[in-house]
Amino acid sequence: MVYIATRSTHLESARNLFLTMMHRASNSDPGDEALRYFTLRKLWEAKQYGKLSQDDLEFLNRATKQFNDAPSEIRYYEWVQGRVSSDMVRAQFRDLAPKQEVSFCTELVDGQTALFEPKVSSRVARSAVTKVTQSLRSTFGRPFQPVFGAVDRQGREK
Repeated sequence: MVYIATRSTHLESARNLFLTMMHRASNSDPGDEALRYFTLRKLWEAKQYGKLSQDDLEFLNRATKQFNDAPSEIRYYEWVQGRVSSDMVRAQFRDLAPKQEVSFCTELVDGQTALFEPKVSSRVARSAVTKVTQSLRSTFGRPFQPVFGAVDRQGREK
């Protein structure tokens, strides 16, 4: 991730926030998540809804989308039938999880406040603005006139 700022005042706090968020996200074990999904799905399919908490239902909803592929389905049915142990499910999903490398960089830009600040003070004083007094007329010759709709305009001008 690249954090771009016009001032260095928030660089360290942005870095700390990013690292905190990444630490939280990286603490999840894919093997434990898969096994939890299998357990909750088994309860749901057995219509044992009373054993599921609100957190369980929310997790089941997210995990159903996450584990919606053929290999996960095969492993689930093998686990339900007792052909695969819980430890084996954990190990398989840990091995399948992609390794992620994350980095955080900061870039300090100078003079680009308008791109990054919500409110920018006007750099031009009102007295320095020249008022336009000439009538609006085309500064381009005939070759620069638009072709699209030219027939309609000629018909209306007559």
